[in-house]
This record gives sequence, structure tokens and C-alpha cells, in this order.
Amino acid sequence: MTMQDTTMYPETVYVPTKGNGLAVAGMVLGIIGVLFGLIPLTFFFAWILGVLAVVFGAIGRGRAKREPMRGGKGMATSGLVLGIVALLLGVLGVVIIGKAANDISDEFDKIDARANDPAFQNCLAELNTTYEDCVARFG
Repeated sequence: MTMQDTTMYPETVYVPTKGNGLAVAGMVLGIIGVLFGLIPLTFFFAWILGVLAVVFGAIGRGRAKREPMRGGKGMATSGLVLGIVALLLGVLGVVIIGKAANDISDEFDKIDARANDPAFQNCLAELNTTYEDCVARFG
């Protein structure tokens, strides 16, 4: 004779929870925006992605506060912070590019001024004188 186990085990019920897609989107866009902010000449993408990350992060954070079961408050906050960092990196990229363009323009102005300077032309005309020697002499 076999004995059957008649013990009742409680059934585990899994209730699917709603996610916070905007929090995830804000975090992902913030991460990508920061990466674009670190790559030279892609700061325009950092601005666009940074703005989107801030918007989605703020909306996702508000949604997580209103509906705590939805979750995602940490992801929304990180999306918000990363979006702000991406915007700052974008501004830094503009400043760096602007400074580099200004420096290049100044160098071209110096070259143009040297080309019209008769003393510099005489220096270049001397035998055994290099361009670098004349630049060192005249600045």
C-alpha cells in the first residue's frame, strides 16, 4: 500500500507589475547622451539626447512618485542627472570648438600679417634662413 502526501502547499501567485518605460528611456538616453558628449564633434547629439533624457526622467520620476508600485524612481533620477550631465558636456564641447576656431583664426591672421611684412620677407630672402628662424625672430 502506498501512502499519498495530502499536505497542501500554498500556491505562489505572481502579479505582474507595470514598468516605468519613461524612466528606462530617460536613463538610456542619458547614458548615450553622456557618451556623445565625451566624443569630440558629437556634442550636438549630446544636447538633443540630454534634453530628451531630462524630460523623460522628470516624467518617469513623477510617475514613480504617483504610483509607487510602478517603480523606476532610481532609473528616472539617473536619467535626469545623466541628461543634465549630457547638456553640460554639450556646452563644454561648444566652448572647446569655439576656442579652437578662434585660435586657428588668430594663427591665420598672424600668417597674413607676416606675409605683408617687408622685414619678414627680407628675412626669408636671406640665404640659410628657414621659415621657422624668421618666425622666431619676428614672432
